[in-house]
Amino acid sequence: MRRPRYLLFALFLFGAAWLPNYTHAGEWINPGEETFTISGGVFLPSFDTSAQVDTSLGIGTGVNLEDDLGLSSDETIFWGDASWRFARKHRLTVDYFRFTRDASAVAKRELTIGDETFPVGASLSTEFKFEIVPIAYTYSFMNEKKYEFGASLGVHWYTMELSVLGSASLNDLDADFSVSVDAEAPMPLLGLFFDYYFTPKWSAALHGQFFALDFWTTTPAPSPVP
Repeated sequence: MRRPRYLLFALFLFGAAWLPNYTHAGEWINPGEETFTISGGVFLPSFDTSAQVDTSLGIGTGVNLEDDLGLSSDETIFWGDASWRFARKHRLTVDYFRFTRDASAVAKRELTIGDETFPVGASLSTEFKFEIVPIAYTYSFMNEKKYEFGASLGVHWYTMELSVLGSASLNDLDADFSVSVDAEAPMPLLGLFFDYYFTPKWSAALHGQFFALDFWTTTPAPSPVP
């Protein structure tokens, strides 16, 4: 049985948005009056990621990807989204994010990941790919001329891949280790947002989102050889 488990925390999103203006020049598009928006900005997530991969031969070690494998807890990427406001306080949004995190580290403790056991002192090379497509409904509690505040509820469709390569000297012999895990599934999304409108075509946004996942996969044990 293989059991990867992941817990992630996405924290802040700040960026500028371009708002198509289909009114006469000089007119202000108030929050709640636009129909479609196209946005872009900078995504500043903070990660706390744990994984455990079991096999039919035993239970794997609970591994923190930041503490045990050396992945950075912070990363900066660009992001874009599209939004459709179908009523003054109601919107649907679609975003796209892709993270590729890699790091090198030395094992501070023995780590069993899947079929491989990495001994203390092993050189580790880790790559973690994570792609998400959030689809969310947002409701505005406050919708004024220059600002808007509300909450979002939706789902992220995610795909991810974790691979760990290791090397160590055991009894004066060099040994190499490798393991790879991948998965995809939807997960829920909760968030808050605040948008401030500077001009008819520009705004700034501060969004906070939380999503967590406890994911299980099972692979059958090998059939006995007659």
